[in-house]
Amino acid sequence: MKVDLKPSSAPLPPKKSQKKKGKKKKSKAKKDDEEYVENIQEAKKLKAKFSSKKKAKDDDTAYLKVSGSNTDGPKVRNSQTHNNLLKRAEEAQVNRVFQIEFRPDVLQTLWMCALCHQRSAQDELGDLFGPYYVNIRPEEHWPSFLFKKSLKLSKNETYCIDVWFHGDCILWAPDIQMKGNQLTCLEEKLHQFWKQNCWVCKNSGATINVDNRFMHFGCAKKQGYKMDRHLLSVQL
Repeated sequence: MKVDLKPSSAPLPPKKSQKKKGKKKKSKAKKDDEEYVENIQEAKKLKAKFSSKKKAKDDDTAYLKVSGSNTDGPKVRNSQTHNNLLKRAEEAQVNRVFQIEFRPDVLQTLWMCALCHQRSAQDELGDLFGPYYVNIRPEEHWPSFLFKKSLKLSKNETYCIDVWFHGDCILWAPDIQMKGNQLTCLEEKLHQFWKQNCWVCKNSGATINVDNRFMHFGCAKKQGYKMDRHLLSVQL
């Protein structure tokens, strides 16, 4: 029996290509979960970084305090944190209201009433309103309580100053009325008022005449005079 040792001419079957093993891709849901966890951790870090280390001693909520000696009933007590927030808000409001653009050609006076010589919110007089502007000359009556006369000022020159008033002080000033945002006859009458001294405090700027004696509005109230706002009359 003969064996044929010659190579066979029949084609060999093709080899199967071996695929390389790669990393499996993460599912979308799992990837979103990991991002969510990372965001939570980052948020906690930021919160711990910027949060205050010391907590407030008192609670931020208001509470009722009842006292046995109090005949008016219970009173509402706010926390110190709440009161501090209110105080900051009030200060911010005041700063915003009184941001006034002053004229460069005006001599700035002290921030007090040009009639009663008192400052804002003193003796229940309320806020100051202004500024209003009047012209004065050094040789005339000079309101030294508002602006000290300087030797550099020329006697022959006319200077413009700003003035402020309490609402009640200017309301009880005779012959002065509010027209738009201006006060009528202000410059003329103001020079007159500065020559009238109050018989109570002895300061200038008295406007209320009672039995030929002049008083400021605040001084008249302290003396027990009854002020009728409707008739603008004064009586004991």
